[in-house]
Amino acid sequence: MNPGANLLDTPALAAWLSINPRHVRRLIQERRIASIKVGRLVRFDPEAIERWLDQNRSDRQTSAASPPLLTATVQVPLRQRRRSAPTAPSHPRGEQLRLDS
Repeated sequence: MNPGANLLDTPALAAWLSINPRHVRRLIQERRIASIKVGRLVRFDPEAIERWLDQNRSDRQTSAASPPLLTATVQVPLRQRRRSAPTAPSHPRGEQLRLDS
């Protein structure tokens, strides 16, 4: 068996995971996914990807057996609206100021 015969390239992995190839490249750059460099090419071992998926899978069975998380409701005051500035400065007696030069 040829070890490199079943390696996946970036578009094939993206299609397999149903994600964008750009996201696969970001995972590679952040070193969050196992990859193999062959010269300038990046390839993925399907078995290593399966293990990676198993490690990152949220297991529904173990979460159902664990006690529910405690949640708290916190009221956050809404930010007050800023009032817009008056269009023209007004005089204390309510008259408009004249700006004559």
